[in-house]
Amino acid sequence: MRCTRSSGGDSDVTIDLRDSRAGDALVDHIDTAAGRLDGVIVAAGIVAFGDLVDTDDVVIEELFLTNSMGPMWLAKRVAPALASSQGFFVNLSGVVAETPMPGMAAYSASKAAA
Repeated sequence: MRCTRSSGGDSDVTIDLRDSRAGDALVDHIDTAAGRLDGVIVAAGIVAFGDLVDTDDVVIEELFLTNSMGPMWLAKRVAPALASSQGFFVNLSGVVAETPMPGMAAYSASKAAA
């Protein structure tokens, strides 16, 4: 996941959303580069297609790590910095969270969990 400031500059940083400590790295980087964190928008995710029975366990795990656990871990880690700046956190999910589609059970469940 690439993180950047809307105004560009030297504030770009890459984090792995599947890493529970990625938010710590983001906050540390922003503290050094910009001084404060005003907001986070998570517009990341992975998709998988196929019947649940035929979907490999590793794929299901990656879906939940990236689409559900990652944004939750990130929110947990950045919450103090956002509280300090009165900032915001937005996680974009997908319509499949409310209306699952055939052949997308695992993906839909991971988005609904988010």
